Amino acid sequence: MSRNLLKAGAIVGTLLTATVAVGTAWADASPTIRAVSIEVEYTDINLATEAGAESLYHRIVRAARTACGPTDARSSRVMSEYRGCLKQAVDTAVAEVNSPKLSAVHQNRSPPQASG
Repeated sequence: MSRNLLKAGAIVGTLLTATVAVGTAWADASPTIRAVSIEVEYTDINLATEAGAESLYHRIVRAARTACGPTDARSSRVMSEYRGCLKQAVDTAVAEVNSPKLSAVHQNRSPPQASG
């Protein structure tokens, strides 16, 4: 994997992820399951600094939110699956970067919230 790009992908097991019409997919009796991968560039970030690690972490979380798709906050099942998707995508991306400072930032954060 290129050192300047990171795929903050939503790895799909039983999670449903999509960037388009995910609300429809959740409600549909036979939902479509799609894996979504978003590249996060970080050539402009110095991962040797805490500020750089924080910056990349925020980019990863934003990409994970996009990859996991919009969600219907009225459904507790959908919200639970969405939170699981966010956690898995962020955990995977942070592990792929393999930066001690980024890992420390990740460990000190609560799980990403559904919006923000």
